[in-house]
Amino acid sequence: YYQNSSALPAPNGDATPAALNQFLVGDCTVDPSGNQLCDGFLNNPASGEQIVNLWRAADFTGGVNVTVFTPTLQNIADQVAQGSPLLLSLALTRNGVAAGGTYVTAMGINADGSIAIQDPNPFFAQTDLNQYLNGFTLSSATWMATLRGVVQLAPGTPSATRFMVGALSQPPPLMNVLAESVQSAAGACGTPLDLVDSVDSAGNAAPGALVSRLTVCDGLQPLYEVAVGAGQAFQAFVTDLAAGGDSTDVSGSSVATYRATRPQLALALVPETAAFTASAVVNAASFTPGIAPNGMMAVFGAGLSGTGVATALDFDGVGAPVVSVSPFQVNALVPAGLTAATHTLTVHSAFGTAQQPVTVSAVAPAIFVIGSPNVGALVNPDGTLNGPSNPITAGGTLLIYATGLGAVTAEGAYSVAASPVTVLLNGQELPVAFAGFAPGFPGVYQINVTIPAATPPGLAASLALQQGGITSNTVPLALQ
Repeated sequence: YYQNSSALPAPNGDATPAALNQFLVGDCTVDPSGNQLCDGFLNNPASGEQIVNLWRAADFTGGVNVTVFTPTLQNIADQVAQGSPLLLSLALTRNGVAAGGTYVTAMGINADGSIAIQDPNPFFAQTDLNQYLNGFTLSSATWMATLRGVVQLAPGTPSATRFMVGALSQPPPLMNVLAESVQSAAGACGTPLDLVDSVDSAGNAAPGALVSRLTVCDGLQPLYEVAVGAGQAFQAFVTDLAAGGDSTDVSGSSVATYRATRPQLALALVPETAAFTASAVVNAASFTPGIAPNGMMAVFGAGLSGTGVATALDFDGVGAPVVSVSPFQVNALVPAGLTAATHTLTVHSAFGTAQQPVTVSAVAPAIFVIGSPNVGALVNPDGTLNGPSNPITAGGTLLIYATGLGAVTAEGAYSVAASPVTVLLNGQELPVAFAGFAPGFPGVYQINVTIPAATPPGLAASLALQQGGITSNTVPLALQ
C-alpha cells in the first residue's frame, strides 16, 4: 500500500508475500558473542506454527514503525479515517467452539459506518468487519470472531533500542492468566498483541487454537521492569531488537520479574532486586536534594515494590511511614526524632533489601511543584491554584504548601515550625503569618503570607522560602 503510494521505497523490491517471506527467512543478526539470531519468523517448536515477526518485516523497506493499539472498533475507525490501513488479529469460533485465528486488513469506512476489510483467506473472503463480528454461515458452520489485536505499519523511523517480550503458541487457559508487562518510571511500555494460530485456507481449525502474545517496548527509558509468567509451566522470551541483539529464554513455572537496562549497546536482563542510590533520596516536593525530620521524601530506584510483600523503610531501624509506592519510587515520611546527621536508610521490598547512607538536615525547605506544566502549590484566597489565569491580587493572603520545615512546636491546636520561616518575593524578604503542619496532610507544611499591596503586578514573580540560612526551590507567582 505504502509503496504503491510512493510513501515508502522498495530496496528489496515490492512487498509481495514471496518477497517478504524470502526477506524474513534470511533476516539474521549476530550478537557480540558471535551467536546468530534469525527471528523473521517466530515459532514454538511444540506447535510448528510460524508467526511473522512484524517488527522484522517492517525492516523490508528500511523505515516502518509498528504500533499496536488496544483492540477497539473506535481505534480502528480513527486510524483508517486518517488513511492508515491496519492489520487486525481475529480469534474465531466455529459453532461456538474456539477454532483458531485469522488476519484481515482494515482499509476504510463504509457508508453505513462499518469497517471495510481485505481478507486474504480465500475460504472466508469477507469484505466487512461486521461480518466477522456478527457471525456468518459458511460450509454448514457458523463462524464468529472477536478482535484480539490492532496493528499499524506506517512510514517512520523506529526506535533503535526496541525490545520484545513474547510467549508463543500457548494454550488459551494459560494465556488467560499469563502476566506479561513492561514498565518504567514513565509508565507502561508497549501494548500486548495477541495472535491466534491460523485457520488454514481450507477452513481447517488450528489445533488447540493456541495463542501468542508479543509486547514491544521502544526502550527509550534507562530502566525497565519486565514481569512475565504464570503459576504453571509456560514458555516465554525477551529479545533485543536492536542491531546485534540476542534473545533470552525466560520460560518457567511462576511469575518472574526482571530488570532491563542498556548499559552499553546490548540489552541487559537480570532478575529484579531492590536498589537505590543515596543521591536518589530527595524531598517529595520538588525532587531536589535535602530531607528533614517530619518532611516527605521520595526514594527513586528499582525493585522498590512488588506483590506479596509490603514495602517498608527505616532509618537506623526507626520506621519511616510509607505514603505511596511503585516499582521505581517510594514516598515516605522522615521520622520526627531523627537528628541532623548521616543515617542508614534501608528499603525492604518484595525484591529484597537495599540500604544507603543518607544525610538528614535539621531543615530542608522545598515548595511542592504540581501539575503539567509544573507550577508551585500556591493557593489564592478564593481557594484556586495560583497561575497566569488565576493571579492573586496584591494585598491578599497566599497559602504555600511545602515540606522539609523540620521540627515543630505546639501552639494551641496547631503545630508550628520551630525554626523561623520567611518568604522571598522577587528577592524581598516577607514575614509569614503562619508556618506549620497542614492539617490532615502528614509531611506537608502550610505557610500563610500576605502579599504587600504595593507589589508590582506580573505573571511570573519569583517566590521561594528561606529557613535556617537555606533557600528553597523557586516557583513563579502570578500577581495582579
